[in-house]
Amino acid sequence: MRQLASQVDRAASAAGAVLILGERGAGRTFVARALHHRSPHGKAPFVALDLSEVSLQHQRDVLFGRASLVDLDGTLCLKEIEHLAPELQVELSQRIGRTGSRIVATSARPLEQWAGAGAFSVQLLGVFSDRLRVPALRERQEDLAELVRTLTREACAAARRNTLTPSEAFILALSRYDFPGNITQLRAVLDRAIQRVGVEEELGTSALSSISEFREPGAFSASLSYRDTRTHFENGFEKAYVSWLLERHQDNISAAAREARMDRKHLYDLARKHGLRRPRGLEDD
Repeated sequence: MRQLASQVDRAASAAGAVLILGERGAGRTFVARALHHRSPHGKAPFVALDLSEVSLQHQRDVLFGRASLVDLDGTLCLKEIEHLAPELQVELSQRIGRTGSRIVATSARPLEQWAGAGAFSVQLLGVFSDRLRVPALRERQEDLAELVRTLTREACAAARRNTLTPSEAFILALSRYDFPGNITQLRAVLDRAIQRVGVEEELGTSALSSISEFREPGAFSASLSYRDTRTHFENGFEKAYVSWLLERHQDNISAAAREARMDRKHLYDLARKHGLRRPRGLEDD
C-alpha cells in the first residue's frame, strides 16, 4: 500500500490517463478519488460513471453527446472500462488528451490478456500512461486490524451510536476469512455485526455468530427455527457453489451454466441474489 500511495502521488502530478486494476471491492474508486484530490485540479469536479450499468445504446450519448462527460473540466472515472462498446473504445482512445477531462479508468479484468485476444482495444490500452494495481485485502492482512478499527468508527458514526472497540478475538476471527469481496465485504460484515451489539462498548466474536461467513460449518443456533436453519445452510451452499463455479469460468454465465447443467437465467439470478455478479444483463459472455 505504501508503494501504491507513492504511485498515486506520481500519477497525480502527471496529466495522462490512468488505469486502475484490482478486484471488485478492493478500493479502486477510492484510489481514483485520491489521485484526483492530489492532482493540481483537485478542486475541480470528480465524476464516476459505472459503464456496466449504462446500456450500450446510451454510452455514446453519455460520453460524447450534447452534455459530453469527456469534456468535463475535472476528472472522469470510467468504472469497469471493459464494458465500453468496442467502437467507443477506439473513439475514446483518439479523444484522450484532447478533452477537458482527466480520464481515469478501472477494471477487475486482465485487460492486457483481453487486448491480446482481441477482446479489448489495444489502442485504448496503450493510451494509459500509468497503470496502478490495488492489492486485494487478503494480500495485505497486516492492514486488517487498523482497517477494522477505522471502518468500525465510521460505521458507528453513521449509525449514530456509541463507538465500539473491536476486541482482539473479533479481529482474529475476521483475519481467518479471505474476504473475496474485499473492503466492500468487510464494511458490510462490520455493519451487520454492529447491528447485533447492544449498549456494550466492545465488539466481540458473538456479534459474528449469526453472520453466514463466520458461522462454523455444521453449527446450529437455538435462536433459529428449523425452517430458518435450513434456509441458512441452503443459502450458504448456493453462495459457495455459485462463487466457485463463476470463478472457474471467469464470470462467463453460459459456460458455467453448461458445466453445472442448469438453466443459464437461473444461474444468473442466483449470482445476483448472493451479490456475486453485477446486474449487467445476460448478453455479457
